[in-house]
Parts: sequence; structure tokens; C-alpha cells
Amino acid sequence: MFRLTNSPRSAGGTCAAMAKTVRIPMSMSDSSGTQHMIEVPQPVTLQGIKEAAGKKFKDFRPKKGLAYHSFTGEELTEDLVTSLFSGVGTAGVVLCMKTWKGAAKLKASAAAGYRSPLPCEGASQLQRAAMMLQECEVLLVLVGAGMGVDSGLSTFRAKDGSYTKEEYMDLARHQSFREDIEKAWRWHGAMLETFRQTPPHAGYGKLLELCRRADFFVCTSNIDGAFLRAGFPPERLFEAHGSVHMWQCCDPKCNRAHPPWPAQATMELPQCRHCEDYARPNVAFFDDDLGSNARTFNPKYIEPQRARFHRWLASLAGRQVCVLEIGCGSSEHSLRMRWTENSWCCMSGEWKIPRLACPLVRLDPGEAEEVEEGHLGNLVHLLLGARDALEQLSVELGGATRADAVE
Repeated sequence: MFRLTNSPRSAGGTCAAMAKTVRIPMSMSDSSGTQHMIEVPQPVTLQGIKEAAGKKFKDFRPKKGLAYHSFTGEELTEDLVTSLFSGVGTAGVVLCMKTWKGAAKLKASAAAGYRSPLPCEGASQLQRAAMMLQECEVLLVLVGAGMGVDSGLSTFRAKDGSYTKEEYMDLARHQSFREDIEKAWRWHGAMLETFRQTPPHAGYGKLLELCRRADFFVCTSNIDGAFLRAGFPPERLFEAHGSVHMWQCCDPKCNRAHPPWPAQATMELPQCRHCEDYARPNVAFFDDDLGSNARTFNPKYIEPQRARFHRWLASLAGRQVCVLEIGCGSSEHSLRMRWTENSWCCMSGEWKIPRLACPLVRLDPGEAEEVEEGHLGNLVHLLLGARDALEQLSVELGGATRADAVE
């Protein structure tokens, strides 16, 4: 991971011009595993890295040792350097040296039980994922329906992203509450009761421990309210599609005047607390705000969350970022990230997540997709369910939290 220095920023928080230097973490000969920063002039070149390392470390001998990209064990060539440092932002780059004076000392320390903080050639996917998460100062957590599977909840989707329940497509519409209010509430009321009676699985607790290591934010498309039940701080959560635990009026005019309110019992047809119309869940339906359904979704519950999230995103420029993507599936409307043009971008533009050139850890038991060549080891895909993956990561990371972590 590297930081840009002396980089002017625009009001939106992005770099307005190329920085003069790049500060690159590099692991050298000390057995403590400490990372040292080297200052490399822009544009970054292989020779520039060697010269900067030579100034920083007396032990470094550029004719004998070549820099390696630590996530892949790949030899650092001129072409690789160009690809790694061609953009402006945060990149998942940590360098180590192939040979240096004192390497035998580090090898002996490892044999004695010391575990280097840098993933080395031959490291397992789990170890590489743990390293990416351990080294970041900022953690963006993107969560889809797959997170709830281990709690016994349905994703409503097949592996190809299509819906597995036709009634879900029909009843997850605002218009269904106008066409047959009783049928709509039978289905949505049962869903609400299922969510109320289903506790978050143990993986949520492990994820919260992991998040507290860094400056984090959780963005989720899930409407089950599980993150709040699991103890996640509300100011660090963006429930992008709303929550079934909040209700709103079916009348757009009433919604413009009043915010959503906490859901009540569903023994009878829920009515609006502000007018004589019926209530509906405060979740984004397929036909909300489309055509004749203008302003049918009441955004007053999620607007403060969205504002906090976007302010947080604006602070990411020049910081050591890692993305943790959990159970996002493959739908074009999901939070799943894809690697294009030397950076990660969200498959759906509705989330307003900027491009990020950084490490990404994906937790999803589905088949690994083909990633565009050039991601340079910035992706680790653990083919596990959320609970198993988070529990294993917790063990690998030791379960500790940083002293300066966000509460």
C-alpha cells in the first residue's frame, strides 16, 4: 500500500493533481517485520525504487536484490512498476526485497515461530486475506444477501443473479400494496417476523471485531436489520435499500411531510400513523420512483446514513484502503466489485462508490470469476460462507483489535 504526498485535493476529496512523490512501505532485514517508508519521485520507476531503497537502507544492494510485489511473489519489473503506480489514489502495494544482508536472521526468526506481516510466496489465500486486512488503515465493507445465509435467510437469487421466487418479483413492488394490500402484507409481514426471530450468526461478531481494527464503514443492500442487532454502530452503517424494521406511508404526499417510523406488530393491516392510508415497509421496491410511482420510497431514514457514508468516502484519498466484500453475488444491481482499468469499481452505479485501486477480499462460496489480467494480486477470493470465512480470519488475525481503533 502506498500513500501519495503533497497532493492537492479538490472539495470532493479526490486528488486534483499528481503527487510529487510516493511513499511506499517496504519490508527489509529486521526480524520485527517493521515496514519502513521509502520516498520515490514521480513518475515511479524501477530504478527510482532501487535508488530510494539504497538511500534508506545501508544493507540494500540493488545489483544483487530485486524488489518483489509481496502479494504475488512476482518479481518487480519495469512494466509491473508502471502498472502499479500509473494511477492516483491508494493501491495495494507493499514491497519486500529478494535478497539483503540479514535475510538469514529473518528466516531463522520465522522458523522460531515469528510470522512476518508481509504475505510471502506460497502463502495461503487465508493468510493473504488476513494480511490485506491487517495492513489497512481504512476498511470498506460491502455486504449482500449472502451474509444472511448462515442465519438461515434466503438470498432470493440463484448463482446467475436471477430471482428464485417469482412471488418476490411480484410482491416486492409498491404497486402490489395498491393492487391487493392483504396479499402484500401476508408476504411482507411473514418476512418481517422471520427477520425478527432470526438472530445474527456468529460471523457478525467476528466482523465487528475485524472492523474495529480500522476506520471502517459498512454499506449493505440487506434490509434485515442484522447489523444493528449485532451491535454495529449506526453511524458506521449505510442500509442502502432501507429496512423492514421501519415503515412508511403508501402515499407519496404523506412521505414528503413525515419520516418513516419503527415497525409495529403485523396482526392487522398496518396503517399510516400520520394519515388514513395504509403503511408499507420502508424498503426500496423494484418499481419505486419509476413512472407513476414517483417518490413512493421515503428516503428520510437512509438519507442521514447516505450522507455520512459519502463524507467518509470523500476522506479515502491517499489512505491505505482495503475492501471486504461479503456475499454480494453477481447481479448487476449488487455491491459486487469488478476490476477494470487498473481499479475496482462497483457493478452498479446506484451506490456512488468511487473507483478504488486497493486490495479486495471477497467472501463468497460461489465459483470464482475470471478477473481481468492486471489486478496484480489485489484480490483474494475465499470460497467460503460468511460465518466460516470470518471465523477463520478472526483466528488468523488473532482476534485482537488496535488500540486506536474506531469504537
